[in-house]
Amino acid sequence: MTDHRGDGGRDGDGAAAGSGGGGEDVGHRHPVPRRSGPALRAATLRAPAAVVADRLCRAAVALTDVDGAVLTALHGPTLLVPVGASGPLAAAAEEAESTAGEGPALDAHLDDRDALFADLHDPEDGGRRLWPAAAVLVARSTPYRSVVAVPVPVPDPSSPSSARSLPVEPLVLSCYRRAPLASSSTPIGEAVAASGAALAAAHELAADLGAVLGGLTGDEGRPGWLSSRRARQRAQVWRAQELLVRADPLLERGSALGALRMFAVVHGVPVERVAAGLLTGRLQAEDVRGLRLGG
Repeated sequence: MTDHRGDGGRDGDGAAAGSGGGGEDVGHRHPVPRRSGPALRAATLRAPAAVVADRLCRAAVALTDVDGAVLTALHGPTLLVPVGASGPLAAAAEEAESTAGEGPALDAHLDDRDALFADLHDPEDGGRRLWPAAAVLVARSTPYRSVVAVPVPVPDPSSPSSARSLPVEPLVLSCYRRAPLASSSTPIGEAVAASGAALAAAHELAADLGAVLGGLTGDEGRPGWLSSRRARQRAQVWRAQELLVRADPLLERGSALGALRMFAVVHGVPVERVAAGLLTGRLQAEDVRGLRLGG
């Protein structure tokens, strides 16, 4: 995978450089503004539907202390679909989690609960024990040290702001920081407080994002922002999954996705690139199934 760890600054267009780029800047720096809703709504004005979620993620970075933000949906049992990202670093982090097939975002989707890496570089971090492959891939391909993922609340359909809106796809907000929330040397009380503050800020931001997205309309019975460029690119993965199943009818869909991910990890590339190789004929099903190196 591409190594972005040397990139400087925050992962939003025009955002100021974050202070987490060097040293052990542990913990939460700024709370979420209490009125981020108006600024988030402003980010969607005159925006084509396909880039609305990207703009919202960039606005989230500009409004808060996070260095990157991603909104994901879920396709099938384990495939994340990025509908928006603040920039290339955040997109790379999400891509790493999707390639690993595990991580905070996926657990937040499946269990409808918060999930986090407090410090990707700390061998004792609970997230590293839960999702070891995701920890390695995210740390290898980005400069991020901590990740917080929270479900985005679905607006109440009876509220005036959502009465005319389309049904909202369940989403998860992932917030990335270059600084760890806590490390193994952080006193337990401070570590719990830092993680709690980061989660509280993420929940407040997610609620504002949900309200904005829930008020947007789209075509053909689905929100237009679900057809973002990033989501269309991820669609290659399930098309490649179907190709593998057609090549071997005895192969289950989950095993086909596992083969794509394994090939991606072995070759050090994102799972999307493996899928694109299959769909364009640069790779054959036998290459992916047999892990034929150098093929």
